[in-house]
Amino acid sequence: MTLTFGQYNTLAAMRRQTTFDQLLPRTGFGHDLVNGYIEFLFANGLINLIDRGDHIGYTITDTGRSSLIEYEIANPELAIKRDDNMAYVSEMVFRSKDI
Repeated sequence: MTLTFGQYNTLAAMRRQTTFDQLLPRTGFGHDLVNGYIEFLFANGLINLIDRGDHIGYTITDTGRSSLIEYEIANPELAIKRDDNMAYVSEMVFRSKDI
């Protein structure tokens, strides 16, 4: 599956379990855009929803992890590295076991 940068960015922000409120600053996208990307990612089996009662959490599926890796290999100049909830685009190095 080919992801857009926005779909990739949202999926990459979910590398660790996250909530909707955490996704907004991690992606830099607005509420409606993040909501649309979540719907796409869930409909395509790339994320799971976790109902915690007072909030919904999101985790990446194995298919989602594969999609991240495929995107980052195909687009190394657009790969996002996150550090302390700050995102920046940088080249990433992959070992053969990551593929």
